[in-house]
Amino acid sequence: MFGISLSRNSPQTLPLQLTNSLRAAVREGRLGPGDRLPASRTMAAELGVSRNIVTACYEQLVSEGYFTSRVGRGTFVVSNIEWGSSRTLPPSSRTSEARQPAPVRYDLTAGTPDLGALPTRRWIETVAEAHRNAHSTKWDYSRAQGEETLRKEIADYLFRIRGITVSPVRIVVTAGTSEALRLLAGYAHQGENQPFFAEDPSIPYTREAFRAAGYEIRALEHDSDGAVPPGSVSQGSVIYLTPSHQFPRGTYMPLQRRLAFLAGLAEDTLVLEDDYDSEFRFRGVPAEPFLSLRPDRVIYLGSFSKTLFPALRLGFVILPPQILDSFVEFKQRVFAIPPTFAQRALASFLSGGNLEAHLFRMKRIYARRVTTILSLLRATFPDVEIRGEECGYHLWVRFPRTYTSGPNVAPPFDEAFFDTCAGQGIAIKGDRHYGFDGPVDTDALVIGYGNIADDDIEPALASLIDLIKARL
Repeated sequence: MFGISLSRNSPQTLPLQLTNSLRAAVREGRLGPGDRLPASRTMAAELGVSRNIVTACYEQLVSEGYFTSRVGRGTFVVSNIEWGSSRTLPPSSRTSEARQPAPVRYDLTAGTPDLGALPTRRWIETVAEAHRNAHSTKWDYSRAQGEETLRKEIADYLFRIRGITVSPVRIVVTAGTSEALRLLAGYAHQGENQPFFAEDPSIPYTREAFRAAGYEIRALEHDSDGAVPPGSVSQGSVIYLTPSHQFPRGTYMPLQRRLAFLAGLAEDTLVLEDDYDSEFRFRGVPAEPFLSLRPDRVIYLGSFSKTLFPALRLGFVILPPQILDSFVEFKQRVFAIPPTFAQRALASFLSGGNLEAHLFRMKRIYARRVTTILSLLRATFPDVEIRGEECGYHLWVRFPRTYTSGPNVAPPFDEAFFDTCAGQGIAIKGDRHYGFDGPVDTDALVIGYGNIADDDIEPALASLIDLIKARL
């Protein structure tokens, strides 16, 4: 009846199956405007269900506006529904499956840490402990600023690892850097055409967060010292920088360039410093943060996605004192509350020194991997330009034009090159994926070595080098 078929083996209840089936019959035109439904007794006998199920289903769809009931006459499909140009998707759209990408053998993308080296047992124990010892009052919503114990542990951690001295009062916990950027975009927005400056190239989602909030996106040129200060910075501008390890080109912004940025700030300009991987510096100590130069203007963004794992979705911002209260109030209004027990577990994980032990172990692993990659690349391409090898777990690698057959040859790494890599199971990106103008052909690759097994480094680079040689 009307194409309805009910199954007692379905995980859905019979009333839900019948209600959904009748909705679909109306949407797809099998039941048209004004059509009369069979009597509940007839429908029940036809479908082999109780009359109560059919009656309840009719009443539900009357309340939703699909049907109308007339005393003594029966139940009818309403005649005034406006479905628009099409009620259903074309059959090909409903039945076709998305094209599945080729399986990844070697993950050389940047931004993901080694997920196979996580101290999972200790983390699981910490999470269980956070739940087990929680008083009933602790199962409520957390504070918008974040758990006090976690903010204190973050402050202590920053002092030990980054040399940053900051009060826990100035720290606000976020659900990672991406949420922090969306919150800051909403909080700082003053109206249309408000400038947002970001390095070109840079992380695309940063620009998109501010573009979605109504900012005018402006590119900062990039040279060997990092981002170049714009000629002028108007009131209300926001500037996003990765000065300690520019993403993706790996440059470090020296003091003179940092001071040049600060000298040109308008009265209410904010600088967002994304310090995403300074913990993984292989020589010396982490670089001095921008924050130390102007704590009244710089907002420091940190995340545990790179030091632990992305699924944790926890990060933090350090705010200038003059905007702290208003930002926390804004965060409360939009109800951006990070997961409570994850915060408590992380606080315990930090207090026990577990994160630092993990970082020291991973620094040794990443240092060994980068040494291997540098050796393999330079053995084949002696004049290759490599940046970012002192820190983090990605390299920016440019192959000089001298390898091409002529001065006017287009850059070798175009969409076809990356498609070929994907077809051979190599996941990798290039400079082309991070520029302001969308993907453009490039002679530079961004090689990540965070989430790849040690034993896969050499075969992955051997395969990649073969593909590169075929393009140069």
